[in-house]
Amino acid sequence: MRRTSRTRSLAIAATLALTLFGCSEPEASSEAAAEETLAEASEAPAPAPNGAPNAQRTVADLLRAAANADYGPADGGGRAWLVRDPDQPPHTVQATADRFRLFYEVGPEGVATGGVIHLQVSPFWEWSTPQTEDREAFGYTEVTATPDDIAFTAETHDEQLLGIVVTGRALVEGDRFEIVYGAGPLGARTDSYAERDSRFWFAVDGDGDGTRLFLPDSPGIEVLPGAAAQLFASVPSVARPGETIRLTVAALDAKRNAGVAISGPIAIVDPPDGLEVPDGTRFEGTDAGRKSFDVVAREPGVYRLTVEAGGMRAETNPLHVTADAPRVLWGDLHGHTHFSDGTGVPEDYFRYARDVAGLDVAALTDHDHWGVLPLVQHRDLWDEIRAQTRSFHEPGRFVTLLGFEWTNWVHGHRHVLYFDDDGPLIDSVAEETDSPIELWSALEGRDALTFA
Repeated sequence: MRRTSRTRSLAIAATLALTLFGCSEPEASSEAAAEETLAEASEAPAPAPNGAPNAQRTVADLLRAAANADYGPADGGGRAWLVRDPDQPPHTVQATADRFRLFYEVGPEGVATGGVIHLQVSPFWEWSTPQTEDREAFGYTEVTATPDDIAFTAETHDEQLLGIVVTGRALVEGDRFEIVYGAGPLGARTDSYAERDSRFWFAVDGDGDGTRLFLPDSPGIEVLPGAAAQLFASVPSVARPGETIRLTVAALDAKRNAGVAISGPIAIVDPPDGLEVPDGTRFEGTDAGRKSFDVVAREPGVYRLTVEAGGMRAETNPLHVTADAPRVLWGDLHGHTHFSDGTGVPEDYFRYARDVAGLDVAALTDHDHWGVLPLVQHRDLWDEIRAQTRSFHEPGRFVTLLGFEWTNWVHGHRHVLYFDDDGPLIDSVAEETDSPIELWSALEGRDALTFA
């Protein structure tokens, strides 16, 4: 870890939970030991100026080239949309294959002969690669053009990537392609993770020079969870006698997706005498399978609660009720949404952390440069991350930290966390901030941590 607010003691890293949650100060002896350990760590050699031994310079060069490319006015032009046939049911994770009708319409700048329209389905979660060769295989895709004098070829250019190359006359505004992805009998394999706004990304190389831009408003679909198949329940690890704690109960589908449809009573089976538990609790239809309740820890002891709902049963982690045990807090400080190479949107990321996993602290650390729309080039996405981080921050129940992953392929990726409620997104590709020393310089004076 690298502390970037250098005027403060490095010992804060070892007492991070105490600082975040306002618990009692550590004893002097443990604080001194932490200071000594971290002081030794701070004297470690600086990162090698020429990069890590396993540096992936080709990836770094490609990202820099994309960031500095001279895009033409027709790159990223036009619009795209998705049409679901009236008889098609909502798409769920249980639909192992599906069929999607997508449309692309050329914008006012046109598309030159040799230009390319790309369809990029999710590159991260095992969707079928669009292909035009084998109708009997997954991902078979049919492409037609309107008007019919448009000449083109359509073929797979890479995994999950279809290219439509203009081979005849240049395209003009209003020319259109219909793309049926999953047109064969097997359809197309799709995401096994429930998520909102899973995109079918369109990119356009309007002048055929090899540079393309994605349409930020490419169409998407909601992937719904399957049926409720398992129950998950959690409580804090430690409580004081007389303290009110939170019992988190979530119904999930077979792949642990949240948001399932369930209603009915929630029963706590044979509650122990040392805990005061609620009566008459239930899942309502509006709960989306997520519920939390107050439990009062009355007597010292070690307890587990058994919860039943919808014919499912779950047992919580152990709860230690004692007056003198150290406070134990749980967090996940690194994760991604589909803003980079993860799944879902920031709101659902934090909701899962709080209402399913029952965490005390969470940080969302999407990549600055890795994903379809780089955060550093689409600051509205970074603004959304900041807004959701603030929205879910509820000290005493759930603490959120603003963060990102500085995605440098020469010196290694570094995860950056801010503790002062805000901070900049720092570009790992830009020449002025593409080394760890430059990253730390950009963070100077802020209450932040970086993790290699």
